[in-house]
Amino acid sequence: MAIPSRQIGGSTTTNLLWQISKQLEELICVRSGGCGSTTTTTSTAIPITTTTTTTFLTREYCVWSTDLYTDPIETSEYDVATNTLTAVPIDNDIVAPQLFIASTSTKLWKYSAGIDTIREWWISSYPASLTFNRDILVTPLLNYIRNSDIVAVDNNTILTTLNASSLAFPSGIPYEVYLWKYDISTTSAGVGSSVFAFGSAVENYVFSMMFTTDSKLICTTNRPGTIPYLLQYSYPDGALELELSLASLLPWGSGGFTGVHIITYAHEIYLVRTTDNTLFKIELNAPYTITEVTADLGWNSSRVFSSSTGECNDVSFTAQITTTTSSTSSTSSTTTTSTTLAPTGFNTIYTHFEAL
Repeated sequence: MAIPSRQIGGSTTTNLLWQISKQLEELICVRSGGCGSTTTTTSTAIPITTTTTTTFLTREYCVWSTDLYTDPIETSEYDVATNTLTAVPIDNDIVAPQLFIASTSTKLWKYSAGIDTIREWWISSYPASLTFNRDILVTPLLNYIRNSDIVAVDNNTILTTLNASSLAFPSGIPYEVYLWKYDISTTSAGVGSSVFAFGSAVENYVFSMMFTTDSKLICTTNRPGTIPYLLQYSYPDGALELELSLASLLPWGSGGFTGVHIITYAHEIYLVRTTDNTLFKIELNAPYTITEVTADLGWNSSRVFSSSTGECNDVSFTAQITTTTSSTSSTSSTTTTSTTLAPTGFNTIYTHFEAL
């Protein structure tokens, strides 16, 4: 029943009871959904279109690095500009002696000749991480010393070196180094195949290799006497285009083996000396002047470096088929020197091709 209108002149008690009755009536109407006509307001939402853009960034750096002995499962990207290492997460890492790295923009490989296995990871976009993909078995060859240094031509081709096990040199140092190609399109690389032999242009072990976008194979090597050399070949024919003595990089008086890693950054070629991890830049044209960039980075001498095949390695040397020595200049804050060295090594250069 509806509550009658409030009468004028009623007592205070009467007015209070009327207000209470009116509030109860409104509550009952709300609860029952009735009590006269109601006005319903409908709100129509205007659809808002949201666009989500996912940007896939390439890896920030082109150079990979790891420590062969101190921390072989530490895998890092190396920033040449700031000389810093950034650790990269990696699953199912491989721990083995003499472990070297090769990579393209999408894949990374680690190889140890001691276990005849090349392990492969996918590289994610930056920030980089490495996801295990597969193991590739390599069939060992008799009468050859297998080197762990590798370089990728593409995602299906890995190059390494084999040394003929001859006693022509003291301590059994092989007399000839062969460039060896593995087809890794399947999980078994088999015995591989010979591409060409470095011959007397090497005469020892190849220490570092880099494959460029214009199909040049650039490598560093140590000949008997621990004199490092830089060599550039045309691939796959094996024509020697440049032979450069790196004797200026020897830390005189320190003795021992001197290895030199070759890497690229921002359309330039750099060298890392292993004895003290000093960074140098080398000019691409004769006389191939080498300039010290950063002295003694403070890392272990067992650290290795490798730049990615593909868009990273977009530079090579201007060919000069002669025995060449480089001049060096130091940009150290304390000293500045310029030295031209006399020729070292042999005077006659030839390439030797031999099918195994």
